[in-house]
Amino acid sequence: ITASARLNGGIIRSYGQAWWDAVQQTSRPLLFAWRANNGSISDITISKPIGKSFNIAGNGNKIQNVVIDAQSSTPAFPFNTDGFDVGGDGNSIQNSQVSNGDDCIAIGSPCTNFHVQNLTCTGSHGVSVAAKGGGSVNVANILVENVTFTDSLYGARYKSSGGDVGLASNIVFRNLLVNNVTFPVYVTQNYFDQSQAPPPPSNTSVTIKGMSFTNVAGTINSLRPGDGSCITDPC
Repeated sequence: ITASARLNGGIIRSYGQAWWDAVQQTSRPLLFAWRANNGSISDITISKPIGKSFNIAGNGNKIQNVVIDAQSSTPAFPFNTDGFDVGGDGNSIQNSQVSNGDDCIAIGSPCTNFHVQNLTCTGSHGVSVAAKGGGSVNVANILVENVTFTDSLYGARYKSSGGDVGLASNIVFRNLLVNNVTFPVYVTQNYFDQSQAPPPPSNTSVTIKGMSFTNVAGTINSLRPGDGSCITDPC
């Protein structure tokens, strides 16, 4: 979807359960590739998306009152069902709910001046700042606030990969409630796709400047309320 667009109101039934049951693979079709500027997405319900729901790469878009339900009703796991993969400048997501098996929101490079508020994430990999992908990374001025994570592997998460360069700056997570979450706060500079072999060692990664986690409360299902790994030791 390009130009200045609006997607407002309705239910999309993707029948993803049949896909999850038939083939346990991670590569599945994306529902929306959003390249619009100054557009809006609101009052949409997406039921059982096959894979990722939204890839947002335009600027100045407002997303609100969106419900994404990618929970499986069988033992088949809904791999790669990201709610929102977001880049661009000046986008926002608010008053929305995501139930899935991967990132609730994945914030990729380049992404600047992005705001998330009043979000509920269930069964997910949390809200991830993914400052990686090769080239020079630019992720700046990210505010994630008033988010509830339930039955999730991660809550607030930052990940970059060895060998990447660039800057992740002014990243703020605040007012987070976690319910039965394994890693409420997780930071790593050594991320790699676990379906592949680990990459060779590297002594470079994206520089982190001005990252904070404030008012994180709730319950965990492990003994590690925060975890992380760095390129250097000590970090």
